[in-house]
Amino acid sequence: MSVARPELAAAEVAAATLVCLPDMGPSRLRAVLDRWPNPSAALAAVKDGRACDELRPDALLFGPHGRHELSRRWARAAQQLDLAPELARRGTTVLLDGGDDYPISDEVPDRPAVLLLEGSAPDVLGRPRVAIVGTRSATVHGLADAQELGAFLARCGVTVVSGMAIGIDGAAHAGALDAGGGVVGVVATGLDIVYPRRHVVLFERVRAAGVLLSETGFGIGANRFRFPVRNRIIAALADIRKRECAGGLVARLLGAVHDSHCDLRLARADGAFLKVLVTRVETPADQGERASVTTAGYPGVAACHGPEKDLRPTANSPVMT
Repeated sequence: MSVARPELAAAEVAAATLVCLPDMGPSRLRAVLDRWPNPSAALAAVKDGRACDELRPDALLFGPHGRHELSRRWARAAQQLDLAPELARRGTTVLLDGGDDYPISDEVPDRPAVLLLEGSAPDVLGRPRVAIVGTRSATVHGLADAQELGAFLARCGVTVVSGMAIGIDGAAHAGALDAGGGVVGVVATGLDIVYPRRHVVLFERVRAAGVLLSETGFGIGANRFRFPVRNRIIAALADIRKRECAGGLVARLLGAVHDSHCDLRLARADGAFLKVLVTRVETPADQGERASVTTAGYPGVAACHGPEKDLRPTANSPVMT
Protein backbone atom coordinates (compact mmCIF):
# COMPACT_ATOMS: atom_id res chain seq x y z
CA MET A 1 0.00 0.00 0.00
CA SER A 2 1.16 3.52 -0.75
CA VAL A 3 2.35 5.93 1.91
CA ALA A 4 -0.05 8.47 3.34
CA ARG A 5 -0.17 11.74 1.43
CA PRO A 6 -1.62 15.18 2.09
CA GLU A 7 -5.36 15.50 1.62
CA LEU A 8 -6.27 15.88 -2.02
CA ALA A 9 -7.79 19.07 -3.32
CA ALA A 10 -11.38 18.98 -4.57
CA ALA A 11 -10.22 19.28 -8.19
CA GLU A 12 -7.93 16.26 -7.76
CA VAL A 13 -10.71 14.13 -6.30
CA ALA A 14 -12.98 15.26 -9.13
CA ALA A 15 -10.36 14.31 -11.72
CA ALA A 16 -9.92 10.85 -10.19
CA THR A 17 -13.69 10.41 -10.15
CA LEU A 18 -13.85 11.19 -13.87
CA VAL A 19 -11.12 8.61 -14.51
CA CYS A 20 -13.14 5.97 -12.64
CA LEU A 21 -16.41 6.47 -14.54
CA PRO A 22 -17.63 3.41 -16.50
CA ASP A 23 -16.23 3.15 -20.04
CA MET A 24 -14.12 6.25 -19.56
CA GLY A 25 -11.06 6.26 -21.80
CA PRO A 26 -8.19 8.65 -22.50
CA SER A 27 -9.78 10.37 -25.50
CA ARG A 28 -13.17 10.74 -23.81
CA LEU A 29 -11.59 12.15 -20.67
CA ARG A 30 -9.54 14.58 -22.73
CA ALA A 31 -12.67 15.71 -24.61
CA VAL A 32 -14.52 16.40 -21.37
CA LEU A 33 -11.60 18.28 -19.80
CA ASP A 34 -10.97 20.27 -22.97
CA ARG A 35 -14.53 21.54 -22.66
CA TRP A 36 -14.38 22.09 -18.86
CA PRO A 37 -10.69 22.46 -17.91
CA ASN A 38 -11.46 22.62 -14.20
CA PRO A 39 -12.09 19.01 -13.10
CA SER A 40 -14.66 20.10 -10.53
CA ALA A 41 -16.62 21.92 -13.21
CA ALA A 42 -16.25 18.94 -15.53
CA LEU A 43 -17.59 16.57 -12.87
CA ALA A 44 -20.53 18.90 -12.21
CA ALA A 45 -21.33 18.90 -15.94
CA VAL A 46 -21.15 15.10 -16.03
CA LYS A 47 -23.49 14.85 -13.05
CA ASP A 48 -25.92 17.14 -14.89
CA GLY A 49 -25.84 14.88 -17.96
CA ARG A 50 -24.14 17.42 -20.22
CA ALA A 51 -21.12 15.30 -21.14
CA CYS A 52 -22.76 13.78 -24.22
CA ASP A 53 -22.28 17.05 -26.10
CA GLU A 54 -18.50 16.55 -25.97
CA LEU A 55 -18.44 12.91 -27.10
CA ARG A 56 -17.64 12.16 -30.72
CA PRO A 57 -20.85 11.24 -32.60
CA ASP A 58 -19.38 8.02 -34.00
CA ALA A 59 -22.16 5.57 -34.85
CA LEU A 60 -19.73 2.66 -34.89
CA LEU A 61 -18.82 3.35 -31.28
CA PHE A 62 -22.10 4.47 -29.83
CA GLY A 63 -25.00 3.68 -32.12
CA PRO A 64 -27.78 6.21 -32.71
CA HIS A 65 -28.41 6.85 -29.00
CA GLY A 66 -25.15 5.62 -27.51
CA ARG A 67 -23.73 9.00 -26.53
CA HIS A 68 -26.81 9.91 -24.54
CA GLU A 69 -26.91 6.53 -22.83
CA LEU A 70 -23.24 6.76 -21.86
CA SER A 71 -23.82 10.28 -20.57
CA ARG A 72 -26.68 9.01 -18.40
CA ARG A 73 -24.50 6.19 -17.06
CA TRP A 74 -21.75 8.65 -16.22
CA ALA A 75 -24.21 10.93 -14.46
CA ARG A 76 -25.53 8.08 -12.29
CA ALA A 77 -22.05 6.81 -11.44
CA ALA A 78 -20.69 10.30 -10.70
CA GLN A 79 -23.55 11.01 -8.32
CA GLN A 80 -22.90 7.75 -6.45
CA LEU A 81 -19.09 7.76 -6.34
CA ASP A 82 -17.49 9.07 -3.16
CA LEU A 83 -13.86 8.47 -4.05
CA ALA A 84 -12.13 10.69 -1.49
CA PRO A 85 -12.01 8.05 1.30
CA GLU A 86 -10.60 5.39 -1.04
CA LEU A 87 -7.97 7.75 -2.43
CA ALA A 88 -6.92 8.66 1.11
CA ARG A 89 -6.83 5.02 2.24
CA ARG A 90 -4.65 4.01 -0.70
CA GLY A 91 -2.44 7.09 -0.55
CA THR A 92 -3.17 7.83 -4.21
CA THR A 93 -1.78 10.99 -5.78
CA VAL A 94 -3.66 12.58 -8.67
CA LEU A 95 -1.46 14.22 -11.32
CA LEU A 96 -3.13 16.70 -13.67
CA ASP A 97 -1.76 17.69 -17.05
CA GLY A 98 -0.32 21.15 -16.59
CA GLY A 99 0.27 20.69 -12.88
CA ASP A 100 3.65 21.16 -11.22
CA ASP A 101 4.05 17.44 -10.46
CA TYR A 102 2.91 16.14 -13.84
CA PRO A 103 5.84 13.97 -15.01
CA ILE A 104 5.61 14.43 -18.79
CA SER A 105 7.31 17.68 -19.64
CA ASP A 106 7.28 17.70 -23.44
CA GLU A 107 4.28 18.07 -25.72
CA VAL A 108 3.58 14.40 -26.38
CA PRO A 109 0.57 13.79 -28.63
CA ASP A 110 -2.41 12.37 -26.72
CA ARG A 111 -0.67 12.57 -23.39
CA PRO A 112 -2.92 11.63 -20.46
CA ALA A 113 -5.08 14.34 -18.99
CA VAL A 114 -4.91 12.64 -15.58
CA LEU A 115 -2.49 10.12 -14.07
CA LEU A 116 -2.97 8.24 -10.81
CA LEU A 117 0.17 7.50 -8.80
CA GLU A 118 0.86 5.20 -5.86
CA GLY A 119 4.15 4.29 -4.22
CA SER A 120 6.57 5.20 -1.48
CA ALA A 121 9.18 7.05 -3.56
CA PRO A 122 7.64 9.60 -5.94
CA ASP A 123 11.02 11.36 -6.05
CA VAL A 124 12.13 8.75 -8.64
CA LEU A 125 10.24 10.82 -11.20
CA GLY A 126 12.63 13.68 -10.58
CA ARG A 127 15.68 11.68 -11.71
CA PRO A 128 16.82 10.92 -15.27
CA ARG A 129 14.51 8.24 -16.65
CA VAL A 130 15.08 5.48 -19.18
CA ALA A 131 12.36 3.19 -20.50
CA ILE A 132 13.11 -0.49 -21.13
CA VAL A 133 10.53 -2.64 -22.88
CA GLY A 134 10.63 -5.92 -24.75
CA THR A 135 9.17 -9.30 -25.50
CA ARG A 136 7.18 -11.35 -23.01
CA SER A 137 8.64 -14.58 -24.41
CA ALA A 138 12.28 -13.79 -23.74
CA THR A 139 15.10 -16.32 -23.71
CA VAL A 140 17.22 -16.88 -20.62
CA HIS A 141 20.05 -14.72 -21.90
CA GLY A 142 17.59 -12.04 -23.08
CA LEU A 143 16.29 -11.82 -19.52
CA ALA A 144 19.84 -11.66 -18.22
CA ASP A 145 20.64 -8.76 -20.57
CA ALA A 146 17.56 -6.84 -19.44
CA GLN A 147 18.37 -7.43 -15.78
CA GLU A 148 21.97 -6.34 -16.33
CA LEU A 149 20.88 -3.18 -18.13
CA GLY A 150 18.37 -2.33 -15.40
CA ALA A 151 21.01 -2.80 -12.71
CA PHE A 152 23.58 -0.72 -14.61
CA LEU A 153 21.19 2.18 -15.05
CA ALA A 154 20.15 2.01 -11.39
CA ARG A 155 23.78 2.24 -10.28
CA CYS A 156 24.10 5.36 -12.47
CA GLY A 157 21.20 6.99 -10.62
CA VAL A 158 18.77 6.55 -13.50
CA THR A 159 15.14 5.59 -12.88
CA VAL A 160 14.03 2.56 -14.90
CA VAL A 161 10.57 2.87 -16.46
CA SER A 162 8.74 -0.17 -17.79
CA GLY A 163 5.36 -1.83 -18.08
CA MET A 164 5.47 -4.55 -15.39
CA ALA A 165 4.91 -7.26 -18.00
CA ILE A 166 6.30 -10.78 -17.92
CA GLY A 167 9.65 -11.10 -19.69
CA ILE A 168 11.93 -8.18 -20.46
CA ASP A 169 9.91 -5.55 -18.56
CA GLY A 170 9.92 -7.50 -15.31
CA ALA A 171 13.58 -8.47 -15.66
CA ALA A 172 14.64 -4.84 -16.15
CA HIS A 173 12.71 -3.77 -13.08
CA ALA A 174 14.11 -6.65 -11.03
CA GLY A 175 17.66 -5.70 -12.03
CA ALA A 176 17.13 -2.08 -11.05
CA LEU A 177 15.54 -3.04 -7.74
CA ASP A 178 18.28 -5.54 -6.89
CA ALA A 179 20.81 -2.76 -7.46
CA GLY A 180 18.96 -0.47 -5.06
CA GLY A 181 17.60 1.80 -7.78
CA GLY A 182 14.34 3.61 -8.36
CA VAL A 183 11.65 2.35 -10.72
CA VAL A 184 8.41 3.46 -12.33
CA GLY A 185 5.84 0.84 -13.34
CA VAL A 186 3.24 2.02 -15.85
CA VAL A 187 0.25 -0.32 -15.78
CA ALA A 188 -2.70 -0.71 -18.14
CA THR A 189 -5.12 -1.66 -15.35
CA GLY A 190 -6.44 0.10 -12.29
CA LEU A 191 -3.87 0.57 -9.55
CA ASP A 192 -5.82 -1.85 -7.38
CA ILE A 193 -5.32 -4.68 -9.91
CA VAL A 194 -2.14 -6.77 -10.00
CA TYR A 195 -1.55 -7.98 -13.54
CA PRO A 196 0.07 -10.31 -14.36
CA ARG A 197 -0.75 -12.11 -11.12
CA ARG A 198 2.64 -13.80 -10.98
CA HIS A 199 4.19 -10.36 -10.47
CA VAL A 200 2.50 -9.70 -7.15
CA VAL A 201 5.87 -9.58 -5.35
CA LEU A 202 7.33 -7.32 -8.06
CA PHE A 203 4.39 -4.94 -7.64
CA GLU A 204 5.10 -4.75 -3.90
CA ARG A 205 8.79 -4.06 -4.55
CA VAL A 206 8.02 -1.33 -7.08
CA ARG A 207 5.61 0.34 -4.66
CA ALA A 208 8.30 0.28 -1.97
CA ALA A 209 11.19 1.59 -4.09
CA GLY A 210 9.37 3.72 -6.66
CA VAL A 211 5.89 4.33 -7.99
CA LEU A 212 3.14 2.79 -10.04
CA LEU A 213 1.32 4.97 -12.59
CA SER A 214 -1.94 4.46 -14.45
CA GLU A 215 -4.48 6.48 -16.40
CA THR A 216 -7.09 3.76 -15.76
CA GLY A 217 -9.71 3.80 -13.03
CA PHE A 218 -9.89 1.50 -10.03
CA GLY A 219 -11.36 -1.93 -10.67
CA ILE A 220 -10.47 -2.01 -14.38
CA GLY A 221 -8.74 -5.27 -15.25
CA ALA A 222 -6.54 -6.31 -18.14
CA ASN A 223 -7.91 -5.57 -21.61
CA ARG A 224 -5.85 -6.07 -24.75
CA PHE A 225 -6.60 -2.68 -26.27
CA ARG A 226 -5.31 -0.83 -23.20
CA PHE A 227 -1.73 -2.12 -23.45
CA PRO A 228 -0.66 -0.38 -26.68
CA VAL A 229 -2.40 2.78 -25.47
CA ARG A 230 -0.45 2.52 -22.19
CA ASN A 231 2.85 2.22 -24.09
CA ARG A 232 2.75 5.88 -25.16
CA ILE A 233 3.06 6.81 -21.46
CA ILE A 234 6.15 4.63 -21.05
CA ALA A 235 7.75 6.30 -24.06
CA ALA A 236 6.77 9.78 -22.91
CA LEU A 237 8.28 9.27 -19.46
CA ALA A 238 11.71 8.52 -20.91
CA ASP A 239 13.92 11.59 -20.79
CA ILE A 240 15.60 13.17 -23.79
CA ARG A 241 19.29 13.70 -23.12
CA LYS A 242 21.08 14.98 -26.21
CA ARG A 243 24.60 14.07 -25.15
CA GLU A 244 26.90 11.11 -24.73
CA CYS A 245 26.12 9.00 -21.70
CA ALA A 246 27.70 5.73 -20.64
CA GLY A 247 29.47 5.26 -23.94
CA GLY A 248 26.50 5.66 -26.26
CA LEU A 249 24.16 8.38 -27.45
CA VAL A 250 21.17 8.44 -25.10
CA ALA A 251 18.41 10.74 -26.16
CA ARG A 252 15.10 8.98 -25.61
CA LEU A 253 16.07 5.38 -24.95
CA LEU A 254 13.13 3.08 -25.44
CA GLY A 255 15.38 0.05 -25.03
CA ALA A 256 13.64 -2.73 -26.89
CA VAL A 257 15.42 -5.87 -25.77
CA HIS A 258 14.16 -8.60 -28.07
CA ASP A 259 15.46 -12.05 -28.82
CA SER A 260 14.52 -13.15 -32.33
CA HIS A 261 13.03 -9.93 -33.67
CA CYS A 262 12.81 -6.24 -32.89
CA ASP A 263 9.59 -4.37 -33.60
CA LEU A 264 10.97 -0.98 -34.56
CA ARG A 265 7.47 0.40 -34.89
CA LEU A 266 7.95 1.28 -31.22
CA ALA A 267 9.89 4.28 -32.50
CA ARG A 268 7.93 7.38 -31.58
CA ALA A 269 6.33 9.31 -34.42
CA ASP A 270 7.71 12.58 -33.10
CA GLY A 271 11.27 11.58 -33.96
CA ALA A 272 12.38 10.50 -30.47
CA PHE A 273 15.51 8.42 -30.28
CA LEU A 274 15.20 4.65 -30.07
CA LYS A 275 18.07 2.34 -29.23
CA VAL A 276 17.61 -1.38 -29.82
CA LEU A 277 19.70 -3.60 -27.59
CA VAL A 278 20.47 -6.79 -29.46
CA THR A 279 20.84 -9.83 -27.25
CA ARG A 280 24.34 -11.21 -26.72
CA VAL A 281 25.69 -13.92 -28.99
CA GLU A 282 25.85 -17.23 -27.17
CA THR A 283 24.63 -19.78 -29.71
CA PRO A 284 24.93 -20.20 -33.51
CA ALA A 285 21.27 -19.22 -33.80
CA ASP A 286 22.04 -15.89 -32.17
CA GLN A 287 24.23 -14.95 -35.13
CA GLY A 288 21.16 -14.99 -37.33
CA GLU A 289 19.14 -13.09 -34.75
CA ARG A 290 21.70 -10.30 -34.73
CA ALA A 291 21.72 -10.15 -38.50
CA SER A 292 17.90 -9.93 -38.59
CA VAL A 293 17.85 -6.56 -36.82
CA THR A 294 17.57 -3.72 -39.30
CA THR A 295 17.07 -0.03 -38.71
CA ALA A 296 16.41 0.85 -42.33
CA GLY A 297 13.47 3.20 -42.77
CA TYR A 298 13.36 4.23 -39.12
CA PRO A 299 15.00 7.65 -38.62
CA GLY A 300 16.53 8.11 -35.20
CA VAL A 301 16.93 4.38 -34.60
CA ALA A 302 20.28 2.82 -33.77
CA ALA A 303 21.30 -0.74 -32.95
CA CYS A 304 23.87 -1.76 -30.38
CA HIS A 305 25.06 -5.18 -29.27
CA GLY A 306 24.97 -5.73 -25.55
CA PRO A 307 25.44 -3.56 -22.48
CA GLU A 308 29.12 -4.44 -22.20
CA LYS A 309 29.87 -2.68 -25.51
CA ASP A 310 27.60 0.36 -25.69
CA LEU A 311 26.57 1.03 -22.11
CA ARG A 312 29.86 0.87 -20.24
CA PRO A 313 30.78 4.23 -18.68
CA THR A 314 33.98 5.83 -19.91
CA ALA A 315 36.11 8.73 -18.73
CA ASN A 316 34.71 10.89 -21.54
CA SER A 317 31.04 9.97 -21.09
CA PRO A 318 29.57 11.30 -17.84
CA VAL A 319 26.59 9.70 -16.20
CA MET A 320 23.30 11.48 -16.81
CA THR A 321 22.47 14.10 -14.19
